[in-house]
Amino acid sequence: MTIRAYIILSLLIILSFMGFSLGTSLQAQSLLDADLYFPLAVGNSWTYQDSATWWMDTTQNQIVGTVYMDGYLTYLMVDISEDEYSDTSYVQSRDDGIYILFSFGDEDSAVSPPGGGRKDDDYMFFRMLPNPFEIGQIWTVMEMESIWTEGTMVFHQYMLLMGEAMGLETVTVPAGTFHNCLRIEIFGEFSFFVTMDSDTLYNESDSIIRYPDWLAPGIGLVKGIEEADADDEMISTLLEYDLTGIDEENPRPLNYAISVYPNPFNSGCIIIAPPQSILRIVDLQGKLIEAESQIQGQGQYHWNPPRSLPSGVYFAQVKFQQKEYSKKLIYLK
Repeated sequence: MTIRAYIILSLLIILSFMGFSLGTSLQAQSLLDADLYFPLAVGNSWTYQDSATWWMDTTQNQIVGTVYMDGYLTYLMVDISEDEYSDTSYVQSRDDGIYILFSFGDEDSAVSPPGGGRKDDDYMFFRMLPNPFEIGQIWTVMEMESIWTEGTMVFHQYMLLMGEAMGLETVTVPAGTFHNCLRIEIFGEFSFFVTMDSDTLYNESDSIIRYPDWLAPGIGLVKGIEEADADDEMISTLLEYDLTGIDEENPRPLNYAISVYPNPFNSGCIIIAPPQSILRIVDLQGKLIEAESQIQGQGQYHWNPPRSLPSGVYFAQVKFQQKEYSKKLIYLK
């Protein structure tokens, strides 16, 4: 092979690699981190106003502790507005998403101490959001199929719930105005029928109407709509919140605390990080591109690079609670 041919071949290999990297980045340009929308720490609490046309009430949910279930650190979320913790859910941040577990069995036999497991039959698992995810993504929230017999009758039950990330919106509730709220909608179908021998004694099936929830970055659920009865809707809105809880067993790496949207971008992007954190932007060599500034308001920073800045890879570096983490930014003019 001549030197000229060798150089041409080397350039083709380099260009091919660059094309692959760019294509991969473009495919992942809208990937967001689910953990940002589910702030999990013992002591965090949220107070909601629940209202319909015929009643109004308030609920206060608080993370009161942790246990290990199936090897995952699990946060216990309870309604502390009740005299007793009658309404408990369990939240897990797994590698593939945020899960909420609802108990319907003997909780004492299901929840075990650190290192223990749990019985699948005692819980229903809901994958509330994949991690990471992108706007427009549809995923399976929960799928359940049960068959049991009573005498000569056979009962069949099936339910499928799906979720869709609809977009980022601004939402105003009593607790304030929140930007870049993720709107998700849950929908699906169910069926139930009873047979005896070859006869069908009962058969019912229907679709589950879409109802939206809005999750604010760094805050959690700020608004939700669900059916209260056949002719009414129940709306839950955030009244106040306290996110001063301290989590000593964060199961996820710190770089999950930052999201960038869109990424890559060609004019500007929104950097979402914990409120009051310190942000600066540097290039690949560590040279300061954007001076340090504090993330204000609802935890977002609009970065519009100067036109003189060349296309390339940059990093958003964040300092928060005496720790540092970063996120890659891909600027394409």
